[in-house]
Amino acid sequence: AAPLCTGDRNGGGAVKRALQRSGSACVQWAFSLGLIYVIWECVLDPNLSPVLFAGPAQVLDRLRSYVDDNSLWSMIRITLSESVTGFLIGAALGVVVALLIGALPVRYGKVFEPIIGGFYAMPKFVLAPLLFLWLGTGFSARVVLVTIAVFPLVAIYSLSGVRTVDPNTVQMMQLSGASRWQIARKLIAPHTAGYFAMSLVLSAPHALTVAIGAEILFGASTGIGGFLYSSSESFQSADVLATLIVGTVVALFLFAITRMLETRLLRSRGQLVAGRRVATL
Repeated sequence: AAPLCTGDRNGGGAVKRALQRSGSACVQWAFSLGLIYVIWECVLDPNLSPVLFAGPAQVLDRLRSYVDDNSLWSMIRITLSESVTGFLIGAALGVVVALLIGALPVRYGKVFEPIIGGFYAMPKFVLAPLLFLWLGTGFSARVVLVTIAVFPLVAIYSLSGVRTVDPNTVQMMQLSGASRWQIARKLIAPHTAGYFAMSLVLSAPHALTVAIGAEILFGASTGIGGFLYSSSESFQSADVLATLIVGTVVALFLFAITRMLETRLLRSRGQLVAGRRVATL
């Protein structure tokens, strides 16, 4: 009975700590949102032209109208489908390319690293005219733009994980008779998992931002970017701010999902203890 009681106490403490963390996060969010609302209502709204800036009440009315006519779910669905598709393709390509480069001898692998760096540094939206010529302005062109934005970020982080594997551990495994596949599965993959997970956390909101930007660049009439474009063209400041809020909430949702996935992945690999990262080799 004693071990059971001890386990109950430990479990109760873990639940208590989780509730405390959740409560602290809720207080922080409530304070931040309250501060934004006060500045918006008391400072910005009275001192800016209603043509250029709308108050909280107007924006809330627009959000209610989006819910009533189902346009909210339509714009979210379209933009999410573009960003998630490009995100998944870019993440898959990024981790595969990183592992392939990592499998090469360092002197050969470093030949390809500047190419990935060039993709990362290149302004993605300058490709819009080329994509317009090749793919038009529809779903495919926007997905390709998101993929190009996500791929180098995931590849760079994943390759950093591959490069930081302890070479002495690799040599020890080789001397013990481990094959390349065993080394990759038991050492490189677990070590790289944390880097890969962090790249997903960073690139998921970025994918949504690029998808919205692509919709604006291509003059779309649908999606979050399409609503932003049409609202700004008609000088509807309430619609612009309402759509920006929708985009921000969706980006935070994606960030939260990838953060939870990162936590679960690190914990399953033994790289997260009590909410903190630990070094593993």
